[in-house]
Amino acid sequence: LNVSNSQANLEAISEALPIGCSRLQMLNFSGNKFNPKRESTHMISFLSATASLISLDISNTAISVETLKAILKAITTNFALQNLQLNLSGNEENKRRKERRN
Repeated sequence: LNVSNSQANLEAISEALPIGCSRLQMLNFSGNKFNPKRESTHMISFLSATASLISLDISNTAISVETLKAILKAITTNFALQNLQLNLSGNEENKRRKERRN
């Protein structure tokens, strides 16, 4: 599923992940704003249970450190995700920009 740079409703997509996407192999949310309160719970639930995901791209989503930690914990505790390709690039840069503005 590729919704990169689309201003997609990540909340609706994230809600569907644990319900009906058990065979999803690729998930690309890159370039969309990630709201940790809305999307992270569903994504974490999905990542904890999926056995088919091989690629996750959440680059340039301004994801928070807390949400990233929870996502990484879900991935590392799901032993079926041994060869997952994970792209987190661009998120640290977004954090630095916010810090400079404040």
